Amino acid sequence: MNLMKTIISMVLSLVLVLSFITVNAENKKIEYELWTESPYVTSGLTHNDLNIYRAKSISELDLYPLSRLGSNYYLAICEEKTSNGGYNGKTKTSYLYSYIILVNNGDFIIISQQSLGEEHYWDRGIAIQNLVSTVSNSTWYATQNSEVPYYVIEAQGKYSNYNYTDYYEHLIITSGGRIYRFSQNADYGTEESATAYNGLLYATAYRYRSGSSYPYYKIDNYNAARLKPYIFQGGTVNYGTYMDVKTSEMTTANGYSIYKGSFGSNVSTTSSSIISQNGNTFPDGRSVSASWIGMGNYIYEIWYTIKNSDGTTKSRGPTGYATTFSSSFDTFDLMTIAVNNSKFVVCVNQVGHSFIKEYYRVAVVEETISGEIVGGSGSIGTKNITPPTSADTEPVQSSIDFAQEDLPLGYNIRNNVIDSGKLDSGLRQQVNTIRLNDIVILKKSGYISGSRNTGTSLSYYSTYDYSFGSNYIRFYTNGQNFLWYCYYPETLSVGTYSKTYYIGDKTVYVTIKVIAPPTNNGTTTVVF
Repeated sequence: MNLMKTIISMVLSLVLVLSFITVNAENKKIEYELWTESPYVTSGLTHNDLNIYRAKSISELDLYPLSRLGSNYYLAICEEKTSNGGYNGKTKTSYLYSYIILVNNGDFIIISQQSLGEEHYWDRGIAIQNLVSTVSNSTWYATQNSEVPYYVIEAQGKYSNYNYTDYYEHLIITSGGRIYRFSQNADYGTEESATAYNGLLYATAYRYRSGSSYPYYKIDNYNAARLKPYIFQGGTVNYGTYMDVKTSEMTTANGYSIYKGSFGSNVSTTSSSIISQNGNTFPDGRSVSASWIGMGNYIYEIWYTIKNSDGTTKSRGPTGYATTFSSSFDTFDLMTIAVNNSKFVVCVNQVGHSFIKEYYRVAVVEETISGEIVGGSGSIGTKNITPPTSADTEPVQSSIDFAQEDLPLGYNIRNNVIDSGKLDSGLRQQVNTIRLNDIVILKKSGYISGSRNTGTSLSYYSTYDYSFGSNYIRFYTNGQNFLWYCYYPETLSVGTYSKTYYIGDKTVYVTIKVIAPPTNNGTTTVVF
């Protein structure tokens, strides 16, 4: 009898233990995520931003401090190397992309940009000359309403192919924070170059075209150069009155500094570590990576993997992009950038490559150890629209409830912030670039309007933009406000529009999102 009681007691104990294990198993949930491709890249990362990130990642980024523009301004040179181009067996050539950037706490903003069209041999570098000692007549430039030339740049090792028209290129950076590119037809030596003399910078030419001939400029039968002073006005180049000088007189002893050929550099590169790269780590510690997965028949597809901070897999799946390669050794290197906790960008990790895709998290489901799905059920849920830490914006609201009668039509989803430490008002004034936040317009009948405070003064401006559908949206200014209205929003076309407006000396970048109203009374989310 006692033995039977003991056996029954052991069985009951085992049942309790198993019940306890089962309960714990049901309570212990594992989260999985579902991601999908965004129809547009709305994270704020542009092709040029990615060029700089990619060049840094593969050690093809050179930074030159532009101290005359400010302590945080740099010239960024990104090198795109090619090994299958060139002529007559010369295959190792590069394309160069140049940017003026403003760096603040590891983040950067692109102020101006130019791409050099000619090919250059690998690793020849550039010559950059600070003109502080040779171009000093700021009074003359002020009388011409001209920006002052601060730096002259020439890429070294240009590859010349005599099978086509040869070009000579140089860049000039001005006090306006702009890069001016000069691409000159160099056939028969008719191109212009830069020469500093008597405090001014001149465009200098030694030959000119006359019909089918290319004679030299002459003074008393001696070869001469024709010098025209550059005038830089808001992105446009004009020239002052020219003068002719005998080339034999254009010597350093006579005060001439010629910036063509290997003229040397008096500005040295600095470490690219001043630009931080969050890379593939989300703010909450998760990480994302992308890789090519073979699918047979030489087809490879990009797959993403999301991992928890402890290394366990949270999500894995195809991005929907595939292409063919002869083998896995020929696949392009990939880069992933986590924008916030619910969005990432994947691109080919090569400077100049155009492939960029954006993905966002659409669902999070929970699964117990027993395999039971207890949450999520595939619903989209609320999106995290917190901008990246590199943005000078802050969130206002996370979603729009279309069941409300008084909808925030055209509401500023993210307010422009200029005093948050990201970009203070003084730097904003120097940059002269305004990046407004998304204007959201519901495609419905009835007059709508809105306003954005740019945080800086704006000159008068008014334009009627017809590029949004069969009617216009008017954009205009009032003090430091950028305003808009639309009488017939129902005629607008749904989509995302990236617009640029030039207002006085300011360049205004703004994204307008026209969205269709839902067919139900539920809540939807605008994803950025």
